[in-house]
Amino acid sequence: MCSVKIGFDRTLNDSVAAATLGLVSQQLHKYGNGYQNYPGREYKHDLGLILFSCVFTLLIVLGHYWLSLPSECDAFRR
Repeated sequence: MCSVKIGFDRTLNDSVAAATLGLVSQQLHKYGNGYQNYPGREYKHDLGLILFSCVFTLLIVLGHYWLSLPSECDAFRR
């Protein structure tokens, strides 16, 4: 039962990170690299922070098996 929950959580996390990455990259592509096309500087900085968090999340999710991170089920097995 725990493996089903972990599989569902991992799939949901992958989907949300990939969708957010797509939305952020669309906004960056639409407005370009300069500040003059954005509604405000904070908006562009927020896009950069969201972009970093998406890439970091995808790296952790994809590298989870090689990083040997404990899962939630390991706590219940002890």
